[in-house]
Amino acid sequence: MSISLIRSRRRLIHRNSYNSPHYRKNKKLLSTSQAERAQRNRDKKRAKLDKLKNKNKPKAKKRPKRSKMPYRFKYYQFQDYKFKGELEELERIE
Repeated sequence: MSISLIRSRRRLIHRNSYNSPHYRKNKKLLSTSQAERAQRNRDKKRAKLDKLKNKNKPKAKKRPKRSKMPYRFKYYQFQDYKFKGELEELERIE
């Protein structure tokens, strides 16, 4: 049985006493005093501001890695070297 079916069945059985999750959440929020809610909102606002402030903070510069010569480049350089050697041999022969 899917979870939604179980929930709807529970809702039907306990029709008089069942409250939706939203209702429960709102009830909980209403049970907190005005001062507590105000403080919670201030905290939320402060968190949002801190997040924004941190977003614009200069990031620590990472040291660049010593660049390694790419394999491909090395390979072609080596081929060039071989090719030059062959050319020199040909010139010597001629």
